[in-house]
Amino acid sequence: MTTLKQIINSIDFGDKRIQTSPDWEELARYFNIYDLGWSNDDRLKAYHIKTWLCTDTWVGWNAYFLDNNFVCLSSQNARKSSTDFDFVSKDTGFRVYEYLLSLTREEDELTIDILDLEVEIPERYKIEYNSQILHRSAWYAGQKVKIKRTNYPHGQDSNKYFHAVEIEISNESTREVDCRELEFEYNNLN
Repeated sequence: MTTLKQIINSIDFGDKRIQTSPDWEELARYFNIYDLGWSNDDRLKAYHIKTWLCTDTWVGWNAYFLDNNFVCLSSQNARKSSTDFDFVSKDTGFRVYEYLLSLTREEDELTIDILDLEVEIPERYKIEYNSQILHRSAWYAGQKVKIKRTNYPHGQDSNKYFHAVEIEISNESTREVDCRELEFEYNNLN
């Protein structure tokens, strides 16, 4: 009888016939990393220790070494079977995980947009179509006005159907205006 440790310790690293490419995609998928399909990095190496041909694919056990230290054993029993990975320890698994993450992005790479909170924007904003208006008031020609009506039946005048708004100016009179002439306050639907 022998042990797995004895088999691992007997690997002839000079024998190129037993060296194989790591299964980057399967190993990354094990850690729920989905953007690593292949790498040319040579810190991770794999060696066949128990292998056979299943149709057109070599399957069996592979020993994985990271920085020349044994980290895990992969096993695949058939060509269409998934690959299982068993790690030497939790710490070793974490090191492999960190290593794989380092291959997927640069250390300082962060792909998010940063707000410029000091950028100047108009005091109020405009709305393109009357059907988009949720407000009860707006600004028109420098005056605050009430919005009375925003919906019009579809008919011959598509400009009226899409853009007309009836407003009330200073509790006096109503007027129909183009909604694109109105300005709306931020953080206020009144």
